[in-house]
Amino acid sequence: GWTMLGRSYVVMGRYADAVPAYAHAYKLLGDSDSELLADYAEAIILANPADLTTTAAPLLNKALAASPDNPKALWYGGLLAMKQNHKALAIKRWQKILGHNPPQGVRKMVEQHIKDAGGKVAAAPNTASAQGLVIPVHVALAAKLAGKLPHDATLFVFVRPTDSKAGPPLLAKRLQVDRFPADLKLTAANAMMPGANLSGYRQVEGTARVSLKN
Repeated sequence: GWTMLGRSYVVMGRYADAVPAYAHAYKLLGDSDSELLADYAEAIILANPADLTTTAAPLLNKALAASPDNPKALWYGGLLAMKQNHKALAIKRWQKILGHNPPQGVRKMVEQHIKDAGGKVAAAPNTASAQGLVIPVHVALAAKLAGKLPHDATLFVFVRPTDSKAGPPLLAKRLQVDRFPADLKLTAANAMMPGANLSGYRQVEGTARVSLKN
């Protein structure tokens, strides 16, 4: 529950609120969940970038030790390595992200950081992927919510692997909705983290939530 609260705050851009939520989850789970370690570190960094080399650093190192291919930990771990003047390590971590064939927008960002650090970028693999996949979503309002929504209610839609109970969403979208049912589309542009890619999953599931507060 604390983990989900932290992720919701991050999606809403309320990073300072996400940090204590993740702190509660970390107190309960400790270092056993690499996804939590990476998410917690991200919230800390988004709330205060200066904490990358202090509070967030040990969390990122633990996340990478437990899960060396975690895209989020690799991204922030690369930023950490650059701050610590370890350019070769930063390049190595970012190149691993490219190995996961991330969405085009994410690929360009990672490639630019590699070039800025003096590294070389390998050509993108010429393989079929789910980059162009569009997930249409139709959201209807539950009867018990009829008449209770504020004007321009905030709708949150998440897509995650079907077999994932605790991992972060692959895709997420937040928008204002003034009427239901609502129809929207999710694509790779809505990826929650660098390296997130639908091509590696046979089945995903969607969740929709609406905020009762403006």
